[in-house]
Amino acid sequence: MKRFVFRTTGSYVEELLASDQDTLVQEDISSIPVELSSPIDETHNDKSNRLRWFGVGLILVQGVAMMLWSTILWQRFALTWDYAVYHQAWWLLAHGHLDPYVSVLAYQFWRDNFELMMWPLALLGVVFSHGPILLLLQDICLIAAELVVWIWMWETTIAKTSRYKIVLAVSGLILLVANPWAWWSISFDFHMEVIALPFVVFALYDLLHGRSRAWYWVIAVLLCGNAEASWIAGIGIGALLAGRRWRTRGIILLLLGVGWVLFSTSIHGNNSSNVTKIYGHLIGPGGSHVSSVSGLVVGILRHPQGVISALWANRVDIWANISPSGIIGLASPWTFGFSLPIILGNGLVNGQVFIRPLFQNVALYVVLPLGTMFVLVKVLGRRPLLACSMGVLAAINALAWSVTWGGDLVHTWLRVPSASAGVLARANAIIPQSAEVIASQGIMGRFSDRKLLYPIPGLGYSIPVVSRNVWWIISPSVGIETNTVIESSAVLAKVAQQPGTKLVLSGNGVWVFHWIAPRGQTSFAVPGSAKNINPWMFPGKAGMPVLSGDPSSWHIAESGKRGYVVSGDYWRATPGLYEAQVTLSSSTTLSVEVWNTTGNVLLARRIVLPSQGLEKISIPVDVSHLYPPRSFSGWGPFQAKFGSILGNQLELRIWTPGGGRGTIGTLKLLRASSKVPQTK
Repeated sequence: MKRFVFRTTGSYVEELLASDQDTLVQEDISSIPVELSSPIDETHNDKSNRLRWFGVGLILVQGVAMMLWSTILWQRFALTWDYAVYHQAWWLLAHGHLDPYVSVLAYQFWRDNFELMMWPLALLGVVFSHGPILLLLQDICLIAAELVVWIWMWETTIAKTSRYKIVLAVSGLILLVANPWAWWSISFDFHMEVIALPFVVFALYDLLHGRSRAWYWVIAVLLCGNAEASWIAGIGIGALLAGRRWRTRGIILLLLGVGWVLFSTSIHGNNSSNVTKIYGHLIGPGGSHVSSVSGLVVGILRHPQGVISALWANRVDIWANISPSGIIGLASPWTFGFSLPIILGNGLVNGQVFIRPLFQNVALYVVLPLGTMFVLVKVLGRRPLLACSMGVLAAINALAWSVTWGGDLVHTWLRVPSASAGVLARANAIIPQSAEVIASQGIMGRFSDRKLLYPIPGLGYSIPVVSRNVWWIISPSVGIETNTVIESSAVLAKVAQQPGTKLVLSGNGVWVFHWIAPRGQTSFAVPGSAKNINPWMFPGKAGMPVLSGDPSSWHIAESGKRGYVVSGDYWRATPGLYEAQVTLSSSTTLSVEVWNTTGNVLLARRIVLPSQGLEKISIPVDVSHLYPPRSFSGWGPFQAKFGSILGNQLELRIWTPGGGRGTIGTLKLLRASSKVPQTK
């Protein structure tokens, strides 16, 4: 009697065969051909088992590191508008508001993206009402998905008799843990795409192994939202491509994914991604006026060049999304079908809004490595050396992406200094939950455990005033801000001058005001333009803000130290001629400077002699040359685009040799031709 192992993808079936038996019963659980292996090599099995547990341990270590990183982001208040949307809904649900109205969105949460999974998630909020629970849950889901994929990879490769299978398994493990975009995805607040990851991986696993419980996982993915419904449609496409055996299930999955989106849209549950608006540009200038999905489809079929142009414009980010995960994984029908709706759905949106390597594409970072292993295992059966070489090259490529982009993680996402976080923590402790909070979008996430929270909009918009007890938290240059510094500064100046306003906290770029709104006031109008910047908002190391008395008299004084009295006042400027205007007085010689901080170039300087009273200084500034932004974009084949900013950033600085006394009144930057203040 001999002992053999009958192996399939995902399982081992051991049979003791009598010498007169020559048949085996195979459980139909995979479309991948099954092999009868050679007699078991116990030593090799020990090595394989050690590799399996090594991979599990490595992924768990990665998970612990991610949870520590998420905790740091939470402690630093480095959470933006996106986190506020989800956390406010989660907090309201946990406190009994079963149809939460999210003030950040200005409508009910379910209408945003039909993310019904938030309701069961809110049960955690009943027990854990504070802390970075949502962020940690997001990390756990990502790691859970990676663990399932790794075990699947290990089972797939270990079923082969080739001596190269260990190399192949290690390559797959590297593709999983070395992808830098997984870290970037969990660094950008909280999003339901990451929560859906383990469900979609379980659905794939059980579907390919013929288990009926796969449909429960499919339902869980659909509950995560409309974006995730496209993943189910993608699985359906993959099933159709995989062969006749999967055709019926493929059609059902495709109809489920598409039907879920159409259903949610019909009941107004898809406000965040209006299909006709975000894809209307594909059919030309008139596309923004298309009112129906059918009209959009007909327009795209008539003008296919729009699709080609959009994909070509986003080719760098498309490559960045798929390259670290092993691009050869697209040769597998399952992962090609799964990836297609993600790449097209995000790559056809105008600009790099969704195709940037972030959470919108996170499913690619987990599923595509699995497809790479599927392809390499098939190659291994015929050309083992070629399969091994391809796996090693894919792993080296993933490591290169990690080295290129891993070092930029902290600089990109942790933009709230610890000193600023200290001021924000004090503000969070003293603001009652019943109060209305209006905050800069770059730091507003931690203040979302309340009913009334609003972001500071751009110039010309208005903010609802629902409560008379209003708190303002304004940080013009702290955190990831969508408003320019001068736009936030204009709001800050107007808030400071409102009757009934009191400055409660300030320091390290953060300003906290308490405002008792007048009775009957229902909105606050943001200024339509920014004519000047008040210097007291941007003290340098040699500056000391004087904030006593009426806000109109607030100013910045020299502290007697050597250095810049004013710095950090940034202006966005397009090419042209400008005029910088400053009112100041000082008992010592001052240097008024205009810097292009985008290129770190001094554009103009004026030496101002000691004066007895305030005097107006004007300096011509030539911004005819624009410098490329210094934001990191990678190098060679390891590049990604994260959008471009119009124009260059200018800064007005005032330097003192120290020992003097004086004040700085106003700062302005005007176009020389029309003297129109620059605000953007």
